[in-house]
Amino acid sequence: MARVGIGVLALACLSCAACGAATERADADECADYEPQAPREWLAASPREFKEAELLAMEASEYVVADPATYEQIAADLTAIYAKEVAVKGWPVYITHMDVDSVGVHLDATGRQQLNSGTYRAWNCPNAAYGVEVNADASGSLALHFGPKRLNRAQLVNEYRKLPHVVGGLDFPFYTFDGSDICREVVGETRYYVFDRATGDCTFTCMEHRYIGFALNGTTLELHRDTDADWHDWFKARSDCASRL
Repeated sequence: MARVGIGVLALACLSCAACGAATERADADECADYEPQAPREWLAASPREFKEAELLAMEASEYVVADPATYEQIAADLTAIYAKEVAVKGWPVYITHMDVDSVGVHLDATGRQQLNSGTYRAWNCPNAAYGVEVNADASGSLALHFGPKRLNRAQLVNEYRKLPHVVGGLDFPFYTFDGSDICREVVGETRYYVFDRATGDCTFTCMEHRYIGFALNGTTLELHRDTDADWHDWFKARSDCASRL
């Protein structure tokens, strides 16, 4: 199924290694009362070693980052799955907003004046907590650059939208394409994983999808393929994954 990005902003500064810093770094006293969207120790632990497990855990989290317990559970599940079916090792987890390295951000006239004078510090604490930088290119356009942490970027920018004097931007580019993916669904005590291997020209929709599914309950691991006689009913019952893959 094709994935659709959100927003329609064309960015002039998506790749901005040479851009100038638009903010000063926050100090510890300045951010003592700031509460980020997840415990600081969770944020500090990202990026974690097992990328696919962290991304799946992030998708399932109410926080902006994967919570440790879910990450450990998914990492153990994927390790067990890879041991049973080596062919699925290395399949990607696709999340639209994670493909975007930066988004533009606009300040009103007062915010720009404060920025130019070095007194706009509203985003210093979020930047420090999330590993984000706000840079300006040669024309003065501002862009929010996501660091290496695996954060829910769509959720993260909502915090920046509420900052003083932020009046626009923070939209993700619009694009549509298809590709391989992994989906996780939990029903009661059973954890389901569906691996989608997509092939062909995937600019808009891939020509072919092959599925491998796993059900884990405790230490019991069941394998289901799209060639199995009962695959249709098994896959249809995974309603969340069936709607997204």
